[in-house]
Amino acid sequence: MSHPAEVDKAVCDAEKKLKDIQANFDKNVGRPVCLCMDWSWTNDPAFAALSTSQKNDVIQQTVDSFVLFCTNNGGSTSYLLRDEPMKKIFLENIDQLNFTLSPSNSIKGMNNIFYDIKRQGRSLTFTCNMEKISRQLGSLNYFKEQFYACFPGAENVSVIAEAEKELAGIQTRFNTAMGKPISLKVNWEFTVDEQFNNLSDKKDVIKYVVNGLVLYTTTNGGSTTYIFKEDPLKKVFLDNIDSITYRIDPRDTIKDSSSTAQSNYYTIERVGRDLIITCNVDKLSRNMSSLHNFQSKILACFPGAEYANTINQAEKELSEIQKKFDAQIGKSIPLKVDWSFTASPEFKKQSDANDLIKYVVNGLVLYTTTHGGSMGSIISSDEILKKAFHEGVDSITYGISPTDAIQGGSYWQIEKQGKNLLIACNMEKLSRHMTSLPNFSNKFLSCFPAAKNASSVSAAEKIIAKYQTQLT
Repeated sequence: MSHPAEVDKAVCDAEKKLKDIQANFDKNVGRPVCLCMDWSWTNDPAFAALSTSQKNDVIQQTVDSFVLFCTNNGGSTSYLLRDEPMKKIFLENIDQLNFTLSPSNSIKGMNNIFYDIKRQGRSLTFTCNMEKISRQLGSLNYFKEQFYACFPGAENVSVIAEAEKELAGIQTRFNTAMGKPISLKVNWEFTVDEQFNNLSDKKDVIKYVVNGLVLYTTTNGGSTTYIFKEDPLKKVFLDNIDSITYRIDPRDTIKDSSSTAQSNYYTIERVGRDLIITCNVDKLSRNMSSLHNFQSKILACFPGAEYANTINQAEKELSEIQKKFDAQIGKSIPLKVDWSFTASPEFKKQSDANDLIKYVVNGLVLYTTTHGGSMGSIISSDEILKKAFHEGVDSITYGISPTDAIQGGSYWQIEKQGKNLLIACNMEKLSRHMTSLPNFSNKFLSCFPAAKNASSVSAAEKIIAKYQTQLT
């Protein structure tokens, strides 16, 4: 038997009132959530010691006072669920509210709290000390705190919702600046961490994620939109990134050993087409105006991209050399540079890396194409060789060895691979003032042996013809 027979009428009356409270509660929260009273406490010796009148009064007030306050009164569950994010969490996780009393008054909470709220599975159980049940039960101190404690991080949901609205505004400005939708996402998992929820300023910290970290790294000066504002860097970014995800470490464990002390509190990594920025929570601030080494860290996610602007300028200079070379040899033969060496560790260690990129074009390419003693001058001075070159070469590619692997007494080489002429040089020898490559003419001509021999025969025949003319 769930309750003594002597209180059967009081329990029946209480159950009828409970149904009325149930109807109002379901209406307030938007769907049925079962309200159940556990009457087993009416079998407790402490309850049995009460007079019949006292028993009936406790039963009545358990529903009229305790249940009503927990569900439909101001400050109650339905009041807290007026917050839509909290309501969503509640309805996704809870199907039933249970109510019971402690006749032995066993609840001894801090701040004289005489009730508690516990969550088990999809149920919440509200328990109150029997001695506190009365018609005058007007409030339950710390109800909101106990209620939210059943949903770790739930007290942060409204702040997160406001932060997401601000994020949407930043998203719009960021998309406009980049010329393409790049999804900005915050991983809010850190807000359920116990250590984070012990912070006195946790609500401010949630705001700082957006109006500090996200804002600075996307649209403020020195941010992503500034670094990638122009091609070719902008193209590199847009071709490879669809989203940026922000993560917060609530325990401040980030120690980026690859960074300086000033920037070891955050990391940037690229995972597929997502750029992930993770920051220690203690560094978040609304007045976040900089992340030390942000540019170098974000560019490191795009191997070689830190040199994209210099390569772009070098390519422009290459196009001017191309015009002069084409005019000199009488045909358009594309000049191409293989820039893959700029992604090598050896190249990145160079303090003059950007200068070396320039030297490839204004040193190596310039010398070998249009300067005196170059391909241009050799080809233009010999019709047989020019014909062989026109017919046998479709492109000229320049390659750089960052490990200085070209050996055999020389730091450069030239070879014909099908219809492509490959010219390679050790990185250490690159210079703007490159005025010669040892034995260039002979090495170049060796790529066209038949033309070289024919040119020699032709030259000899011209000399013979000259002397024959003089003799006659």
